[in-house]
Amino acid sequence: MRFNCLSYEGRLPHCLLIVLAASGANAAPSLELLAGETVRGTLSGCGDPATEPADNCEVHRYSLAVTPGSQWLLTVDQLGIDTVVTLRNDVAGMSTTVSTPLGGYEYETLLFDTSEPGDYVVEIASDGFVGQSGDYEIRLEELQDPARTAALEKMTAAAALYWLQEDEAHDEALALYEEAIHAWREIGADAEEARALYCFATIRLELEDYASALAAQERALALYRKVDQLDRASHLLSDIGLVYSYTGSPEKAHEALTESLALHEAAGDRAEVATALNNLGLVWHYKGDLEVADEYYRAALAGFREIGDLKAAANTLNNIGGIHY
Repeated sequence: MRFNCLSYEGRLPHCLLIVLAASGANAAPSLELLAGETVRGTLSGCGDPATEPADNCEVHRYSLAVTPGSQWLLTVDQLGIDTVVTLRNDVAGMSTTVSTPLGGYEYETLLFDTSEPGDYVVEIASDGFVGQSGDYEIRLEELQDPARTAALEKMTAAAALYWLQEDEAHDEALALYEEAIHAWREIGADAEEARALYCFATIRLELEDYASALAAQERALALYRKVDQLDRASHLLSDIGLVYSYTGSPEKAHEALTESLALHEAAGDRAEVATALNNLGLVWHYKGDLEVADEYYRAALAGFREIGDLKAAANTLNNIGGIHY
């Protein structure tokens, strides 16, 4: 899930990680997913756990058309929703759940082999943020490249460990992401190396190891620019800007967030434009320039209201209130 804070409380904000296990109670009927096929779906997300049962997350289920004795890659492109992906084989007693540290604008990958008998089924659910909804695309492919398979194996293992949300598991996930970074670099897979670096950096941010996080972020940013993945660069720049702000470098924070804002504006992504404006407000709020912060906050508030994101609008109103309190 992405490192993204929206509220100012007079101190360095910490991002609350909300994790709910996907339950089959609200699962849609299984659809068959064929090799080489891409299927698009829309998840309505989860209700409020304070007022609804714990199994309140919608789940989409796919039966995988795979042949035995092969290596397979399942990819879920997250188009505005952060997902949790679970692979099951009830006959073999196997279940694997993955969720990378990145959020709804990246993708989840899950590598598996079909050496065990039984049906392979994948379940996709929202990561549990209340009210979150969005689209995703899922595809299945058979792998025959040993080097790519080895790197993806490390990515899958790291994402499965990260999902556990345990300190020791985080340490193991970081080690696996480092191994994946080197594996992708050896085969010249720049985009995949950037993603592994971004995952590594995001866990380092959660551990408040800002120096290591920034170093990995800068390397990932250079690779995203090299392969012209500016959508991913724009989100990474937002994270970089916030870290610079937390570590007392407001000028660098402003530079990164302004570039992120420009990329989001060029892409026409109104939600991310509003978020970037809010984060720019945070930078100047931390610096103590309350007049400039107020201008950014009010621009962000207007943007959130235009797209109907009332929760983000409320957070921004809270930020404005912090200035005038």
